[in-house]
Amino acid sequence: MNRHIDIFNNIFAIKDKISDNDFLEINNKLQKLIQENEELRNKINTQPEEETDEEYTETETETEEEEESEEEQSQCTCTSKWKYLEPIVLAEDMNEYFCLESEQCMKKCENFKKLLEDFPQLENLFNKTDFPFVEDQIEQEYVKNNIVMTVRIFIGLIDKFRGKKNKAIISFIIYEYLIKNINFLKDNERFAQTVSKKFEEFIEDTEYVQLAQEYNVNLSKWNHILKSVSQNT
Repeated sequence: MNRHIDIFNNIFAIKDKISDNDFLEINNKLQKLIQENEELRNKINTQPEEETDEEYTETETETEEEEESEEEQSQCTCTSKWKYLEPIVLAEDMNEYFCLESEQCMKKCENFKKLLEDFPQLENLFNKTDFPFVEDQIEQEYVKNNIVMTVRIFIGLIDKFRGKKNKAIISFIIYEYLIKNINFLKDNERFAQTVSKKFEEFIEDTEYVQLAQEYNVNLSKWNHILKSVSQNT
């Protein structure tokens, strides 16, 4: 505002040197320029803040809604339908009992976390680990229902996962699980023969063989064990 007053002082200083009409014309034009300048300054000072606040509020609201939506989606309710290894007849769709929509959902899923505790090699689905796969068969007592249910779970997971790597990892876990429970195969002749036949088909796939090498799976030894069991049952 002081700058405006200085300008008027300069104009009044030369008032006597110009005509009244020129003085009035200059004065009116200057006032108009000052008014326009003030309006523009007010607009610059106030409008961005209002727009920024509005945009921030909208963005903040949208972010909160997205976070709430993601949190709701990631909340696991699987154990309300079935608890891991609880004796029931499983439904065909594994999504009924496991959160499989994403890695984040699987890691938060109560049933999947229990499965991961029993089968730490499942961590390979997210990050490659050093958990070894056994090479030799193990003769031990078993609970038939648990083995049948566990194999059923893994077969269901294979159907849900995409990509050969994930499918291969699950397949390695299944075969290792059966070799660690070799007595179950010995007591179930037809199943043992089916497993051996499927394994032979499995190792004919070059990609599976390469993945087995990557994860240190001894396919040759497993094949020998499964063949021996199926032929002797």
